[in-house]
Amino acid sequence: MTSVRRKEGFTLVELLVVIAIIAILASMLLPALNQARDKAKATACMNNVKQLGYFSTLYAGDSNGWIPPVCQYNSGTKAPYWTETLINSGYIEQPKVGQKTLLVCPSSSLKGEWYNAGSTYGMAYWDNNTLKGWSTRNSNWPCWRISSLQQPSTRVIFIDSINSNSSTKKPIFRTHAVWSGATENAYLQHNNLSRASTSFADGHASMVDRTNLANKYHYMAATIRP
Repeated sequence: MTSVRRKEGFTLVELLVVIAIIAILASMLLPALNQARDKAKATACMNNVKQLGYFSTLYAGDSNGWIPPVCQYNSGTKAPYWTETLINSGYIEQPKVGQKTLLVCPSSSLKGEWYNAGSTYGMAYWDNNTLKGWSTRNSNWPCWRISSLQQPSTRVIFIDSINSNSSTKKPIFRTHAVWSGATENAYLQHNNLSRASTSFADGHASMVDRTNLANKYHYMAATIRP
């Protein structure tokens, strides 16, 4: 009796079925993978701002209680920025262009990579008479003295930010908490553009939503994006 041997390999129909199954599984897994990736980036971002708050506290310990100035105004320029102050003082290592760094949010348009000293997390900037403890070390150095702040657990120091006047939407070195016309804004970078990584004057860090940022942490609604 002659036996019939089946050809080795798959038929076209079988291959199409396998491909369809793989596509279905991928479509089911991809959202979960994206969600896990975004959550990991958000966690890394919050760790970044917490470390920046820690380095600022170290700086304050060596500077009679003053944290780094947002920037220094010299003949109309705004340099050095707080990033350069921490780098030049030896608290943070100078990153190279394109290098991953704690100075940049991994979820931002720069993907956590160093671009320049002005493209970084925003440091909260207040007009001189709007917050006790916000003052000047001299006429060119607007900054905070930690020991003078009231309710430090509600005072934002570092936060996700965006230059809303730039087509590239890069992060920006400061956020104007009380000036509605500013284009240097706090940015709700995480959780589907609903929360921002934030560190506070008492050393803690958390994810903050729009309502709390405005009502509890003293930011004008017009200074929060998107």
